[in-house]
Amino acid sequence: MFSFALCLVLAAGGQNPYGPLEGLKILKPADTVDTKSTPAPEGAVVLFNGKSTDAWEHKGGKRPVGWKVTDAGQLEIVGGTGGDIVTREKFAGPFLLHVEFRVPYMPKASGQGRGNSGVYVQGRYEVQVLDSYGLDSKDNDCGGIYSVAKPLVNACKAPTVWQAYDIDFTPPVFEGGKKVKQGVISVRQNGVTIHDKQNITQDNTTSGLGGNPAEGGPVLLQDHGNPVQYRNIWLVKKATANVKAVVVPRALVVKDAPKAVVVKDAPKAVVVKDAPKAVVVKDAPKAVVVKDAPKAVVVKDAPKAVVVKDAPKAVVVKDAPKAVVTSRAVVTATPKAVVVKDAPKAILPASASEASPGTAVVATDAPKAGRERLLRKNPSLLSRLRDKFRSGR
Repeated sequence: MFSFALCLVLAAGGQNPYGPLEGLKILKPADTVDTKSTPAPEGAVVLFNGKSTDAWEHKGGKRPVGWKVTDAGQLEIVGGTGGDIVTREKFAGPFLLHVEFRVPYMPKASGQGRGNSGVYVQGRYEVQVLDSYGLDSKDNDCGGIYSVAKPLVNACKAPTVWQAYDIDFTPPVFEGGKKVKQGVISVRQNGVTIHDKQNITQDNTTSGLGGNPAEGGPVLLQDHGNPVQYRNIWLVKKATANVKAVVVPRALVVKDAPKAVVVKDAPKAVVVKDAPKAVVVKDAPKAVVVKDAPKAVVVKDAPKAVVVKDAPKAVVVKDAPKAVVTSRAVVTATPKAVVVKDAPKAILPASASEASPGTAVVATDAPKAGRERLLRKNPSLLSRLRDKFRSGR
């Protein structure tokens, strides 16, 4: 009965696939020096740390990971019997993926049969792993984005030598089920840029998982039958940097916002429609709806819903414990609802007491902020005017 190690030797043409590089022409001494391992940074998702395959599952999900964790802490493909493996977690947003790998020395093999594997981002887009040392690399060689783009330069180390990919990936953008922007990928191999913001022109490269490209997917490592080894795999999620997208802990819908929208610490839904300039919402614990606001809107510490419609000037609402509705600009700190109609200048209630807590303040056609300043000095006048407005006199 042959040992597993002997089987590998025979598969490599009678030579240990991770033994001496007999007969291989080395182009420069550095090609036989391992790329230094890069520790996972704080906050990274650690996918393999040399100890277990807990972060992974078989592609089909019906059997355990068939790959081997060696005594040296390396994840090794087992002779084509293990099958492709995928991360249990799926990744929808942009990320940086770090993968360290090495390919066996198989001098009797050729082409795609020589140390073949692959790293698929979202399970769809393959960055090829192969022994392509010293070749004029094509898109199906090591570092190629399979069937999409060849590497800018062959940055491969010699076989059996540890290498590293740093894959910077931004997924495609979809609106209404239609792709409006292609995915983008940049790759550094052993510290050398081999793809620089390369558009991904396909929704699925050869042998990828396919599926809806508008949805996230796992990292996939391919079993192509060769004993390729991996180590130290980690991923850093990146903040979404798209004018339509905002990072919030719950649902967010942004429609037709041609400039940046920033939402921070908004634990409930935020809806922004037709806002042609920046909208900033901070610490808003309930829903914020902004519609047709042609200039900047800032909402801070608003514990209840804030609705702003057709506000042609900046609107700032601070510490408003009830809903504020306006068709023009308002700055308020009142504890009750304030309704302002057709007020081309800011209305500034001075305090909760002067704003008569318990009843709404209604101001109609107030052309100047000065009117409100007058009311601040005359609390009784505020009451009389309010009664006047209510009676229509």
